[in-house]
Amino acid sequence: MDTRVAVPPRAAVARQTAELRRRFPGAACWYGERSRLWLAAPVGARGLLCAPTARELAGLLAEHYRLLAMQVQAARQARAGAGGTVVRASSSRRVPDRPSVRGRREGRRTGGWLVRLGLVAGAA
Repeated sequence: MDTRVAVPPRAAVARQTAELRRRFPGAACWYGERSRLWLAAPVGARGLLCAPTARELAGLLAEHYRLLAMQVQAARQARAGAGGTVVRASSSRRVPDRPSVRGRREGRRTGGWLVRLGLVAGAA
């Protein structure tokens, strides 16, 4: 019994890739010729989605975006106050001034490791 997956013709790959991109414009979709897997990098995912067929990848993407929409809706409801209005912080609150911290421009020596590596000239 042969367990290898057949490589689809290039025209079919192009057509299926275009269909995936049309249905899921926020996801980068492609076919991995070496892995022989369909892959996608959808918005909001922590990694790649992969499936042996374009149809299965479409199902994974649909499920991913359904769950993402539920998470967004739950976050909106959590931010909403009683009666569905959004509770906002008072604009009269002021953030206290922070003490001066040695920043990028103030009191920082220039060069350092870049000078030691010879990538920039040292200060004269």
